[in-house]
Amino acid sequence: MPGASSTLLAGGRLLWVEPPASRDGHSTIRSGATDGSGAVDLLPASAPDAPRYTRLTASDQAVTFTNGSDRPTGGWTNAALPKLWQIPLTGGTPQRVSCNRGGQYDATADRGTRVLWLDSTTGRTNLATREHPAGTC
Repeated sequence: MPGASSTLLAGGRLLWVEPPASRDGHSTIRSGATDGSGAVDLLPASAPDAPRYTRLTASDQAVTFTNGSDRPTGGWTNAALPKLWQIPLTGGTPQRVSCNRGGQYDATADRGTRVLWLDSTTGRTNLATREHPAGTC
């Protein structure tokens, strides 16, 4: 796990992010036994929704991650702001946690698929909660 970041334990599994090999690449979200053996990609870097830079939070059912980006040359548009995505702890297709415009920051997993985060959609910071992913936006 050299270079691994955002490590945590959830559902009896070790979760971590393998950063991209280059600045233009995407990160891989991985899962393995607590000793790092039996590692599998929950979300490979080659997946369409793979994050560039991310932080993880997880419950016994789901992994939530932020899909961040570099400072865009065209300015901070809604598409460039960090958004929260969620996948099952066993892997699968990522789904957006919220379809709100604005940045979504500092997520914390609760129970099941419930997530709390700081949301800047209204132009000020609010604490937001969702019981399950919103799906496709």
